[in-house]
Amino acid sequence: MARGGLRRRWPAGEKVRIVAASYASDEPISAVAGRYGLNPNQLYTWRRRLSAPGEAGSPVTSPSNGFVPVVVAPPLPPSPYATAPMTVVEVMLGAATVRVDARLDASGLDRVFDAVRRLA
Repeated sequence: MARGGLRRRWPAGEKVRIVAASYASDEPISAVAGRYGLNPNQLYTWRRRLSAPGEAGSPVTSPSNGFVPVVVAPPLPPSPYATAPMTVVEVMLGAATVRVDARLDASGLDRVFDAVRRLA
């Protein structure tokens, strides 16, 4: 269609169906878009808009359309290891070199060595 021509209006239900089809198949977006006479950019736009939680007409707000609602959980507390620089202990077992955090306790170190022995 020539630029500046009439635009096709897609009902919301049809958009949701096409977006769902684009997620359900392993086909490239361009193939799904072509099947419905869409430009791939238009399908990407619909996917982005229809996945925005709380947006009017968003499939995320409608449980009957096959989309699963997303719940964002609060962040986990920081790990005690995240702020302290890691001190590495390097142990050579035959051809294997094992690097572990120096704060690893003896039972943890035993489990690491057992795993290395099983792999050898």
